[in-house]
Amino acid sequence: GMLAESVRGANGERFNATWSSSLTSSTIKGKPDIETVNTTDRIDIVQDVLEVTTLPMVYDGDTGGLPELFHFTVRSLERLGVSACIIEDKTGLKQNSLYGTERKQQLEDVESFCAKISAGKKAQVTDDFMIFARMESLIAGWGQEEALMCVMLGVAKPTIPDYPEGHPLNELRKRRREIAAQAEAAKQKAET
Repeated sequence: GMLAESVRGANGERFNATWSSSLTSSTIKGKPDIETVNTTDRIDIVQDVLEVTTLPMVYDGDTGGLPELFHFTVRSLERLGVSACIIEDKTGLKQNSLYGTERKQQLEDVESFCAKISAGKKAQVTDDFMIFARMESLIAGWGQEEALMCVMLGVAKPTIPDYPEGHPLNELRKRRREIAAQAEAAKQKAET
């Protein structure tokens, strides 16, 4: 059989999918993992892998680039038969998450990140292709509450559960409302 389908884990486990990461693409090209390998070259590598396996593939799209470019990435991946693309909410020069909090991670604002995902979803031809959002708040040192809040804000029709008084997410929600009210008051004051 094909190598990708006959490989086994340490305890004999079968792999159910393949993963195409920028780290592996960069390693193949001998370049640093900071999005130096362009999307066209990465898609060529994906095509090479898909020629030797029938396993589903998940593509690590790093930051996804600009929404207008992510649109074409999704179209290309879907046309090749890739099952899903995962993008992270980082911006600026990519820093590999394996560095953890050792390196400063700059996160994209939620609205811009959601616009990018929306552009990708609009580019889809079928409902089968999936786009996953990888929230890097924990890697950036922001904490679990911030990561969960970003996910809830990014949902088109968020279901925001009620939390008991004193729960971290309830407190975070209150803090966000206070900040939004302060910003609105400052805006109105500046306009008068």
